Order: sequence, then structure tokens, then C-alpha cells
Amino acid sequence: MAVLRTNVSTKRGVNRDFVSWWMLSLAGCLLMACVHSSHIRRGREFYAQAGEVTLGGLLSVHVNGGSGAFCSVLRESGAIQRMLSMAYAVNEVNSRDDLLPNVTLGFAIYDDCSTETMALVETLNFISTEGLDNRCTGTSYPNLIGVVGAENSGSTRMAAELLGLFHLPIISHFATSDVLNDMSLFPTFFRTVPPDRLQAKAIIDILVYFEWTYVSLVYSDDTSYGIEGMRKLQKEAEDAAVQICFAEIISVTALGTDYDDVIRQLRRDRNVKVVVMFSNFFDANQVFAAAKRNNATEEFVWVGSDGWGVSVEEIKGQEDAALGALTVVPYSCPVERFANYLKTLTVDKEPNNPWIGEILGNMSFSVVRNDNVVSPVFNAVNMFAHALDDMLRAGCPGVPTGCNITGGLTCDFLKTLTEHIRNVSFVGECGFELKFHHGEVVGRYALQNLQRRADGTYEYVRVGMWDIDDDDVSVNRSLIYWNLKDERYNWTGYSEEDTTEIFGPVSRTRTIVSALEQTPESICSHPCDYVAGYVTVPSKDSACCWTCSECRSNEIVTNVGMPTETCTACTGEESIEIQNFTWPDPEDRTRCLPIPATHLNWHDGIAILLVVLACLGLALTMATLVTFTINNEHKLIKACNRELSYIIILGVMLEFVVVFCFVAEPTPGTCTTTRLLFGLNFTLIYAPLVTKTNQVYRIFRSGRRSVKRPKFISSQAQVVIACVLMVVQVILTCMGFILVSPTSVKKDMPVLTEKLVELQCEQHVYELVATLVYNVLLVLVCTYYAIITRNLPDNYNESRFISFQVYTTLVIWLAFVATFFTAKSARYRTVYSCMAMILNAFTTLICYFSPKLYGVYFVNQSDMNVQGTSMRNPTVTTPEGTVPERPGSITGVNFSPAVTRPQAASFSAAMEHAQDGQVQKSDAMANGTENDIKKVVNGTIDLDEVEGTDNDATIIVNGTCTTDDSPDPSYVKSRVVIKEMEGTQV
Repeated sequence: MAVLRTNVSTKRGVNRDFVSWWMLSLAGCLLMACVHSSHIRRGREFYAQAGEVTLGGLLSVHVNGGSGAFCSVLRESGAIQRMLSMAYAVNEVNSRDDLLPNVTLGFAIYDDCSTETMALVETLNFISTEGLDNRCTGTSYPNLIGVVGAENSGSTRMAAELLGLFHLPIISHFATSDVLNDMSLFPTFFRTVPPDRLQAKAIIDILVYFEWTYVSLVYSDDTSYGIEGMRKLQKEAEDAAVQICFAEIISVTALGTDYDDVIRQLRRDRNVKVVVMFSNFFDANQVFAAAKRNNATEEFVWVGSDGWGVSVEEIKGQEDAALGALTVVPYSCPVERFANYLKTLTVDKEPNNPWIGEILGNMSFSVVRNDNVVSPVFNAVNMFAHALDDMLRAGCPGVPTGCNITGGLTCDFLKTLTEHIRNVSFVGECGFELKFHHGEVVGRYALQNLQRRADGTYEYVRVGMWDIDDDDVSVNRSLIYWNLKDERYNWTGYSEEDTTEIFGPVSRTRTIVSALEQTPESICSHPCDYVAGYVTVPSKDSACCWTCSECRSNEIVTNVGMPTETCTACTGEESIEIQNFTWPDPEDRTRCLPIPATHLNWHDGIAILLVVLACLGLALTMATLVTFTINNEHKLIKACNRELSYIIILGVMLEFVVVFCFVAEPTPGTCTTTRLLFGLNFTLIYAPLVTKTNQVYRIFRSGRRSVKRPKFISSQAQVVIACVLMVVQVILTCMGFILVSPTSVKKDMPVLTEKLVELQCEQHVYELVATLVYNVLLVLVCTYYAIITRNLPDNYNESRFISFQVYTTLVIWLAFVATFFTAKSARYRTVYSCMAMILNAFTTLICYFSPKLYGVYFVNQSDMNVQGTSMRNPTVTTPEGTVPERPGSITGVNFSPAVTRPQAASFSAAMEHAQDGQVQKSDAMANGTENDIKKVVNGTIDLDEVEGTDNDATIIVNGTCTTDDSPDPSYVKSRVVIKEMEGTQV
């Protein structure tokens, strides 16, 4: 039949008469032959009532019985009531004066036996066998205006496609298949119930409402209903993030064991508590029977479609297995006047009904159930009546023969009537406005719950509703009975004391005694809280299950609810380049918020400590500077090279000042200051120290080799050398500004997994390394000179203080470099830099300046024994006394009492007769001058015998210095000669 349908639809405009006759002949021959025996047995029974116009009906009265008995078993009460309601509705229209007042409406109802083939056979009674060019209606019913039915989607599809060729409108009261939406194949099809795509959406919305995200699906092997419904369900489920992890089709040839296999498959995953069954009532009954056989009646919540969930009688005998089921059915309402009619129904009231005797003999209508849906049938009959009434009142436009209905209806008349049906609008049985939109009515579904009454009978209780206009589900959970083994869902039922309407009119109302609102769970895994930063990780064992993995502290959840859901860091490489640092919002881990930049603030504890130490250091440095300034002519101050000392004081002061720049908020100004002074303040301290230690080393080294005075040992030369060393540091810093990077402030996130963004000065590592390396070289040079001059005489003890200073500084620098370059946070690097400068400055104050300050304030100048290294005006002492010194450059001090020097004459005599460590002079004097020193013999010094020379010398004897630099003319001018006497290094 699918091939036939394709041919007709594709060649509709080519020789329509030939196609019609060809299809009718083939269909009639084959199908009539298939059902000939059964058709004869039932005697072509139909229920008819004459009228000026006739309304056909394809309704289900019987169903196939066991052992192949065709159309032999009377259907349930609901189906019988729908057949009877059509006749009742037609008679009701005839009794009205406002609707078709001058037209009598008749009907002809045929039994399609709930099969597609029989529906097609009975449809042949309504069409013309004379060709489309002559007439559209058959000879049996020349005034046929349309057909109501069928109930089954497959049967309706057969009938609608055939009737469409003859322009006969058909309105189904129960066919919901989306296949019927094709207007090109079914141009005259309408229905008073919403299609399956809306039913599928309603079912999925209900699953979402109850938070059932992990379900199974069972569906019939029926192209028009089950398979199409399954496809719609899967599409809607995918859009709603509902996982259908098990889908089982029920074959048309399925046996009892096949249904048992379905139950076994459903029980494999214990997390599945909800089973959606989109099937016809026959397959549903077989599944429930298998559930009972396998003792699975209290393990699932069944969610059913309108294929089996409309009436309890459709699952008669299997109610205990389906107990607690939720079914989604087209919204309907009881028709009380019709219910009252059924209660008084007798054979005499419907004499033309060939099935009335069989019906009344097998069922009673003393109690009419709420779940028997008849309102859609009333709406279908009224659709035809209102459309025909509108057409007749309008004068039958477009019909050449006008509104003449006595001689048979033409095809043009039926075409016009179809258009009026398409545009009709009236208030339906349930109080809603009823009109068609693309052949469909507005979608409303009722949610029913199968429950057991107190008397042991079963009924569907309406517990909710779904409306496409609101796109919302409204459910009273307290009305729902969950038939599960879990005691959490135990429910006590209803009482009959009061009356309450529940989601629309019901025939028997009730009140709640005690009902729990707790809902069963049907999930494989609990949803991951993406707001709290958890991402869904698919399980390896099941495609429908997952685990929740927490994102790292710096990550958010992206692509929520999608297969690509993942954790994504807020700050990536691109963000780092543009300094856009963000952090997950703690209240919603699906978005990132900017991180405010921080820096070392004045109110921080460590900053306060640094500032206090810097202020203390500045105070001590200022005190030192004031002391040096006030005592500028003090012999001790002069002895330590005042110019270099003032440079060192400046460096110490800058080290303390730079601490304030480091603690302050980074700005272009503070950053420029720190870049310039961080390396320079170290250089201001160690460049002079290198100059001083180098000077001492050169003087003593030169004295061992020659009596000549070393070069560049004057105060001016030392200052120039120190300045040259400082200029090198300035050049390195300026090169950093020019070649590496200008001064700027940047943001940095030292650790991407920590919520910390720091505001810091941008300085390239090359510039910093160059600055540090240069200063380290200065410290190492100082250390070198301190080591090789460590054995100077005791009275030259300043070198020892310098040695101790550079040793301490070297330890400080080693600790600073190790901590500075391993620290990831700019805050810690700032603290380490400040501590290094503060410690270095205090080391200089303690080791270099504190001995001098002590000597100035606590030692009398008369008690000082100072040593000079500048040979401009040295001070001389002898073993017997001292010579009044003249102003000069003094670099050594010995705080020991001095001995009074003897007179010149006695000194000369003593020198002449010195033995074993005394000075031995020659026998002659040349021109009143002392002879030059010749050599050291047996630990004594002899003068040569060369006369007339005036080379002068200072003779070092027993660690004391003698000189002729006095007013006494008898003393000899001398140059420095440094020798080793009696094992003493001098």
C-alpha cells in the first residue's frame, strides 16, 4: 500500500481518473478477498439512520479474538460508548433549532474491527465507483458530507488517503499519528485530538517535571503510531536532556516469551524506575502480563500513551500490574447527558443498531466511568454540523449547483465544505474554543493515574494537565499513587466525605486523606551541580550514566548540558597576554568575574614592619651623617677617608628610602624610582669599599717590592675610582630602560590556580640580572681583598671590620638571590628585596660605621694610635715615644696608650747602637744626611756606605713606625720600606 500511496501522490495531476480506478480496483480485489469470509459472517452489519445528508462513521465495535477468529470479540465499554455517542450527537444536532434548522442529519456507522484492512474495506462504501468526473460520493450515500473516524491511526491513514481522492472530509476523534500531518497526502483530514508530536512533548515535559532523566522505552512495531511516536519521543528527549537508555520494539509477531525478554531487559539496570510505553493496548496488555509472570509488578512506574492509557477496560485483567501508571491522554471531559442516556439504554431505543443486543448482553451502563473518552466524538460531529450550517447560510459559494442537497452532493460541494471545516470555530464540549490550525486542534493533555478503589475496582484519576498554550505541566503530586515496593511511597488513598474538583469536571469527586508528595527517582546519576563547579564525565560502562568531577578552583563549567561539557580555566594564554585575569563566580561556576589587582599595602603587617625598620635605619643613618659632619676634623674621621665615607652613607640612606617606594602602590613614578635606585644604592656602598680595600692591598703589596709610592692612592683618586664604578651601574640601568622595556605597571597572576592578581612594576629579568651580577661582582672583589689582607698588623684593624661586613653581605646576597628568583608572588619578591636592602644597610652601619662612632664618642684622641696609608703626612711612633703628627689621610686606628718619644739626640744614639732588632747606621755621614737603607742583616737593618745620597726612609721597628717628619732637623727624610722582622708581618 505504501507503493500505491506514492504513485497516487506523485501523479495526482496526471490522469487522476485512471489512477483512481486503478487503485480502487487493486485495493478492492485484494482486500475484499482477504476479509470475504469474515465479512459475510458478520452480514455487513452497520448502524444507519436516514437523513437529508449523511455522516459516515468508521468506529471500532469488535476486535479479533483468539485462534484467528476475525472481528469476533466485543470491544471494551469505552469503544462502545464512542460508537453510541456518534449516533447520540447526530440526533442532538437534529433536535436543535439554531444548528442546521432545515436539514436533517443522518449517519451510517461501520465497524472497522480495529484493523487497517477492514477500515479500508468499509471506506469503499462511502466513495463513488463511477469515476471522479461524475461524482465523489457512492451510490449508497449520495448525500454523504464526510466521515467520523477512525480510532486507530493506521486505519485512519488508509481511509483518509482514499477519501482525499474524492474530496470527502474525514475527522478523526482518536488518530494521533504525525504521518497524517501531510496535507499533500491527506488534504481532507482533520482531527479533534492533538497529534503524537505534541503527545511526545507532553510526555517528555512530564518526565522533566518529575526529574526523571533516565528512562526506558517500549513501543509497538506500528509505523503510523509506535515507530513514529518513538522517533518523536527520542527527539524531544534529546532536546530536554532526558536519557532513553533502553528502547525495545515489540514485533507484530511477538510471542509470550518475547514479552518476558522485554521485562528482563528492563530489570537489568536497577536505576531505571520509569518505563515509557508508547504502544497499542494489545501490546501493553502483553507487557503487563509478562510483568506479572516475572514478579515485576511493583518495580516500575509506567508512563503510557493514549494507545492504551485512556480507559481501564483497555487493560482489563492486567490492572494490578499497571497499578500506579501515569498515562498521557488527550484532554476530554465527561458528557453527563450522554451518561444519563446510557443508564437507560435499551434495545427499543436503538432499533437500527445491529450490535445493541450483543452490547447489552455483555456489559452494563449503570455506572459510567470517567475515563471513557467520548467528548472528541461529539466535537467531530459538531464540526461537520457547524461547517455545513455556515456553508448553507453563506449560500454555498463556489458550488455551481448551489445549495441543492436533494439530488446528491457534487465534488465542488464537498470541496467547499472542506474549506468551511478548515475555518470553523465554536465552543466544544469541554468549554474550550475549538478550531483547526493546519487540520489540528489546540493541544491539551490530561495526566491520569491508575488507582485502586476501596471496593477493589480500578479507575484512572486525573492528577494533572499539559497545555501547549502555556507550555507547562500542572500536577497535584499528592493525588498520585506510586505502586512501588519502597515504603517511602506508601499512600493511604481517598475518602468519600467531601467533594472537590480535580483538574476539570469529574463524575465522582473525592478528598485526600493522607498522601505523600515524595516522587520516585529514575536517574542513573544525580545531576552534576555545575553552579558549584562540577562537570559531567560520561561513564565508561554506560552511555547514559556519568560521574561528577569537580573543576579546579580556577575553572568554570562550559557547554552545560552538551556532550562537550567541560571545565575551562577562566584565565588562559590569551587572557594573560591582555592581562585580563578572571576567576569563577563563587555563586555560579559557569561565568568568570574580574579579579581585583592587589599589592603590598601600607596597612599590611609585613609592610608595617618594613617601614618601621626603614625609619629606624634612616634615623641611625642621619645620626651617623650628623656625627661625621660635626666631627669632620676629628683625626679618626679623617683617617677613614671622609669622601668615601660620605658616599657610603648616601648609599645606606637610599637603601632605606627605596623601601618606601617598594611598599607604595606601583605607579610609573615609583617603578622608575625603584628601577634606578635598587641597584645603585648597593653600588654606592660597595664601590667605595672596593676602592678602599684595593688601596690597602696595593700599598702593602707595593711596599714589599719597591720604595716607590703606589699610584692613585690619594683621596681624590679614590673618589674618582668609586664614581667610575658607580657610573657603570647607572649605564646598565639606563640600557635596561632603552633596550629592554620602558617603565610600566602590569598585572600578573603568579599562580593560575590561585585567586591572586598582583599589581607590579614591569622589569625584564635581563636588566635585573645584569644589575645584581654587577653588584655581586663588587661584593666578591671586596671579599677577595678582605681575605688577602686579613693578616695586617693589629694596629691596622679597619680592614677586619670591612672583612666582616662583606662576609655578612655575601651571606645576605646568597639568601636573597635564592629566595627572590624562586618566589612566584610579586608580594614576596618585594618583601625579599626590602629585607635584603634593610639588612645590608644595617650591616654597613654596624660593621663599618659603629667602630668609628664609638671611637669618636668614647675614646680620647690622645689615647688613639692611628695608622696611615696615605704617605702624604704620616704619623710616626717609636718604641720610646711618639712624634707629634701632622694632618694626613689616616686609615688605621689602635685604641692603645702611646709612649712618650725621646729627644732627637738620644734617638740618634739609640739608632746607632741598635743590635738584634735595632737600626744599625754606617760610620759616616754625607753632607749631614742619613745614608740610605741597605739591607737587613740578622734581623737588623744596616745603612749602606754610599755618601751624598738623600734617599729617605721610614724604618719599621718592632711594629712601630719612626720617621724624621718632625721639627728636629736631625731626623732623616725617608720613604716607606716594609720588611718582615722577627716573624712579624708589618
